[in-house]
Amino acid sequence: MLLAGCAGLGPDAMSAFRRPGVPDALCAKVQHGQPLTLSDVITLSRAGVSDGAIIDYLYTFGAHFSLSSADADKLRHDGVSVNLVDYMTGPTSHPSHFDF
Repeated sequence: MLLAGCAGLGPDAMSAFRRPGVPDALCAKVQHGQPLTLSDVITLSRAGVSDGAIIDYLYTFGAHFSLSSADADKLRHDGVSVNLVDYMTGPTSHPSHFDF
């Protein structure tokens, strides 16, 4: 469902992901540039990680989702923002082009 690189994030970028509600295992996954699942994205969003930080992570590690309409509906239903779902369904530009 997702492909990602294997380089890690620096301490400044990681600080956006170290929030209450983000499990240690998910922080480790992010630290090592591992692929995120839909559940991971939902967890990050619910924990208050900004759309910008999540999109930057997905962009940096070359993440590509192949979302069905049911997947997109689930993400929105579970609190993931429209901007983030739109990016995940077809990122066509660098994250700096998204308005947060």
